[in-house]
Amino acid sequence: MTHEIKIDTRKQIFGIILSILFIIGGTTLLINPLIFGQHPFKDEFMFAISLTIVGLFVALLIFLVYKIVKKTIGLIINEEGIKEQISAFGVGMVRWEEMTGFGIKKQIGIPFIVIYLKDQYEFIERFSGLKKATIKKNSESFGTPVAISMVMLKMKKDDLKQLLTEAGAKHDLQFED
Repeated sequence: MTHEIKIDTRKQIFGIILSILFIIGGTTLLINPLIFGQHPFKDEFMFAISLTIVGLFVALLIFLVYKIVKKTIGLIINEEGIKEQISAFGVGMVRWEEMTGFGIKKQIGIPFIVIYLKDQYEFIERFSGLKKATIKKNSESFGTPVAISMVMLKMKKDDLKQLLTEAGAKHDLQFED
């Protein structure tokens, strides 16, 4: 049986609006760094910060619009495993036979589904570049390279926990609290 958990469109629209506001604010600072009055920073520093803000939020805006237009399913749980499609640097399919269990951990108040692996180093070696660096950081922060943010999913935490517990039980995997 396949379970498809959608991405919450309302949260995506909120993210798009927020991105547009930051792009406008960053662009305003690029054009006129003194718009809010004098500041203690050098002009080069303000330019770099403004450009970084605009660049990051343009990228986020493109990503969120893409996810809405493509109507991407956030998480797929099926007989093969768990496929993550929420983040820009998602890990894709994690097969049941690669897992030792899963749970939910919070970081900065944000809940993440963590999937523990039999061989996380082998799993990390599948990737390269920025994606590899991102999942290595997950491994350091969460104890596993697979950490899926629950913020954008259109399913309540308890319902998702129950679904994962039931799916994992079919493969002799336990959900850890």
